Amino acid sequence: LTLPLSDAWLDETNNPQQVTVNGYNITWNVFNDNPVTGSMLIRVVVNWSERGQPKVVPLNTVRTLI
Repeated sequence: LTLPLSDAWLDETNNPQQVTVNGYNITWNVFNDNPVTGSMLIRVVVNWSERGQPKVVPLNTVRTLI
């Protein structure tokens, strides 16, 4: 799934954003012009519990703004 760059879920002013889906807590932050001008850094962290143990998976991705 690729969201348009204008989507509210990719609005840096809404940091951090969070949803919970089927026991998975998903948090993300958006940073415009990072790591370079004309790009968008998106940091996603997924947390959940499995057999009573906390689990976490971080993901970073970069999209171009042009």
